[in-house]
Amino acid sequence: MGVTFRGESLHKVDSKGRVSIPAGFRRVLEAGDPDCSPGQPPRVAVAYGDRSGRRLECFTIDEMNALGARIRSLPRKDPRREPLTELYVRNVVELTLDDNGRIVLGQALRAPFAIEGEARFVAELDHFEIWSPEKYADKQARIEAVLEEMDQADDPLALLDDVPDPEA
Repeated sequence: MGVTFRGESLHKVDSKGRVSIPAGFRRVLEAGDPDCSPGQPPRVAVAYGDRSGRRLECFTIDEMNALGARIRSLPRKDPRREPLTELYVRNVVELTLDDNGRIVLGQALRAPFAIEGEARFVAELDHFEIWSPEKYADKQARIEAVLEEMDQADDPLALLDDVPDPEA
């Protein structure tokens, strides 16, 4: 099992698009960058092809390489290959964190996702996402709706009851 992102936080985005990556996320990025030497800043692969304009998806270099290998393994004529290549090969930019743990999200990256002033960083286990706080509130409402459908006594982990444990 690879490195795992956990948690969420809200960060300021300055007028130049600089935003701090959460400290815990930085450690995961360092562990997932094969070219990152001690004392060197890690890189992050940012996928910006989300057609819904909801969020940026951010991966470690190792995770993006593994994703690319999975896409490459699809036969050339497989109908899944082209859209996956568009989203996770062509529409990806590698950014290097600066000495203060920040990246620069240029206007071309921020504008389609309405990321201005603040950005919400959200862990998704194998990657993290960057949302505008307003758009993330919509996602939270959808999650709350699913949880509300469960009986108050239900354990949310029951949602995993039929999923095999990969460690077993």
